[in-house]
Amino acid sequence: MYFVQKLGIENAEYNVPGVIYVAKESTLSIYAYKDKRLSHNMELYAGPFFNTSEVSVCLCRLPIFSLL
Repeated sequence: MYFVQKLGIENAEYNVPGVIYVAKESTLSIYAYKDKRLSHNMELYAGPFFNTSEVSVCLCRLPIFSLL
């Protein structure tokens, strides 16, 4: 992972859980899971990342598809 210098976080490899990204027209959500593989009934958690609120990612009012 790479971070801007002012955050004071070392750029390095970090262990993070599996993640699921759900992109809609104006929202991006990130869910995390603990298991090695996805399954139908597994429990999901909020992704452990910056600029998230529960599972929603702050996009500064940018539509998702304008970022592609």
